[in-house]
Amino acid sequence: MKSALRVLDLLELFSSTSTELKLSEVARQLNMPKSSTFALLNTLISRGYVEDSPAGYRLAERYRISGWVGGPYARLLRVAHPIMVELSGLIRESVFIGALNGRNMVQYLDKVISDEPLRYDADLSKERYAYATTIGQVLLADWPQEQLEQYLTSQPLTQVTPKTEIDLVRLREQLARVRELGYAELSDTHKLGVSGISAPIRGESNRVVAGLCTFGPTQRMMESWDSHRTQVLRAAGRISASLQAG
Repeated sequence: MKSALRVLDLLELFSSTSTELKLSEVARQLNMPKSSTFALLNTLISRGYVEDSPAGYRLAERYRISGWVGGPYARLLRVAHPIMVELSGLIRESVFIGALNGRNMVQYLDKVISDEPLRYDADLSKERYAYATTIGQVLLADWPQEQLEQYLTSQPLTQVTPKTEIDLVRLREQLARVRELGYAELSDTHKLGVSGISAPIRGESNRVVAGLCTFGPTQRMMESWDSHRTQVLRAAGRISASLQAG
């Protein structure tokens, strides 16, 4: 039974990312020994579920195209991806979707990168501090107050850039504003020169299950801030409506 659960964990992990993952990253995310991870991956490769390359492992092409039917985010990504493509083409900026992992860190699940020469891109396999990102803030703002307070006071807050807010009073004010407005906007808090706008994606229970975000160079984002916000909110609303429709 344990091996079967680990196989499902592997498939669900690969279904939630569109980039290759190294053996060490797979083992780390699933908290498995490298030797066991390697053996299970080889089994999945031999049965055609996973592909390997010098860049790492990923879901086999036939499942990437049609969508694997398992995993907590599989349906979300099938619904969201075409809307993300449409949104990126409309605003000409990169679009990401992300959720919180088991460590309450933001994990990007999918991305559509702008075709502009100057654009933002990011590694899907890396974790990001929730309080320092727009996706993280729309997710945290949906938490019950007691849970949010425990999160804010139970860990040291790292200043990723000089613009990252780590003062608890001001951070609480930021999150209260996100809860009130229904979106998050940050500039230069996770990477200098990059700004983002996120909107919440709500599931069947109307709780926020993910965040939809557009990122771009700060100066260019500022020139179209209001229109980008409108489009991101509209796209997130469409994804939420599809998820809630069942």
